[in-house]
Amino acid sequence: MDSDVISLLKDAERVADVARYTEAAKRFRQAMELAPRYHRHWFRAVSRLGQCLSLASHYGKAKPEEALEVDVLYNKAREKVAIERLDRVRRRFGEHSARMIVPLCQLGSARVNLGWFEYRDHKEIRGQMTIDEGRELARKAIEVARKTCVPQSLELAAALRRASSALFSGNGSDKQGREHNRVVSEVLDIYQARLGPDHATTKKWRPLVACMAFDKDNPGESFKLTEASLRETEENGDKQRLAMEQQMAASRYAVAGDHQKAIDLLEASIRNAEDIDDDDPHARTHRAMLGSTHSFLADMLVKTGKLAEAENHFRRALEIREESEGTGTAGAVMPAITMLNLAKCVEQQGRVSEALSIHRQALHIFEKHSSPMNFWIGKTLTGIARLLSPAHAEARTLALRAAEILVQQENEMMKRLTDDVAALVDVLRLVGEPARADVLAKRLEYAHKHAKPDAF
Repeated sequence: MDSDVISLLKDAERVADVARYTEAAKRFRQAMELAPRYHRHWFRAVSRLGQCLSLASHYGKAKPEEALEVDVLYNKAREKVAIERLDRVRRRFGEHSARMIVPLCQLGSARVNLGWFEYRDHKEIRGQMTIDEGRELARKAIEVARKTCVPQSLELAAALRRASSALFSGNGSDKQGREHNRVVSEVLDIYQARLGPDHATTKKWRPLVACMAFDKDNPGESFKLTEASLRETEENGDKQRLAMEQQMAASRYAVAGDHQKAIDLLEASIRNAEDIDDDDPHARTHRAMLGSTHSFLADMLVKTGKLAEAENHFRRALEIREESEGTGTAGAVMPAITMLNLAKCVEQQGRVSEALSIHRQALHIFEKHSSPMNFWIGKTLTGIARLLSPAHAEARTLALRAAEILVQQENEMMKRLTDDVAALVDVLRLVGEPARADVLAKRLEYAHKHAKPDAF
């Protein structure tokens, strides 16, 4: 049976390498069903099945929910195995044994991923708690590693690298970001000291550190690493990797306030992505991700006052996302979010009726694919009510409905939605609901005082 599973896995990988993701997913599923549950071959099959389903969903060949279900299965299995392994190691070797590092990292990473899945399922509080548990496990792994590994050793670098994945998640706070940055920077320092700056592992890690280990109060070192990594990747002729690195670098220049540099990098990233040969097995996948680059570029162009150019890129982002994201819940939300950004850009150019129409399209999508009290619905209702005349009969109805949704959000979410809530307070006063406006204003003030500083 073991040889049959291995053969299936190899065959599935060959099919996936030529971008036949639906067919590859079928073979990985066969391998998953044939392999003993929780065996290493089972984990490999489940992991790759989720990846192939996700890629297939970009082209409408699979439902995004299928990939999500497999990812949840994979991480719940990782969680179960890690807990059992931790218990065995703890009983046999003690709480501070070096053998604790790997299962602690595995459990931490699984918990962070499961927390994000809960977020996507609109269980924000539960998701935050699960993510916090995962990060705390990663910190415990780092603590054990520092006590048991030789300083500046490759063993320590490996432990820190494992733990860093649980410490980082794209929308963490500044404090969490700096914590992750310190860890990945230390890994690079060890690699450069022990392996040398020209070693393949060091080169592979350098772009990650340059683009992710970023301190906005002291960006100089990160930018030096960034520019060196970009030059090296460009010389190697790897346009796919260069496009991705350029997008990552742009985000750091944007944080530092250099919007023009970010714009230049994003435009270059788009050119490189569009130049990728159609015969490249991953070309379609990379182009499916172009939506985020166009949207990011549009944001930067708005900040520099180039609204017409920004609108073009928002529309391109929307076009790509509607083509590539599929029709499921996760697939529908991203185009709708892009619509809100486009509507704001259109409104800034004085085309209020068009902006109102785009808002309504986004609302239809959010109502179809989100829970009734989801903050995106409240945010979109606010946008529509604000654009309508206060005398319009619908303005009051929508404003009250938006207030009902937003007032019930958690403190951290209320704080993130400050501009929207403040705008809704003004609308409520204009439509003759001063009492509701006062309640919402006080709720916003309370949220700012009591929101957790490390919240998303």
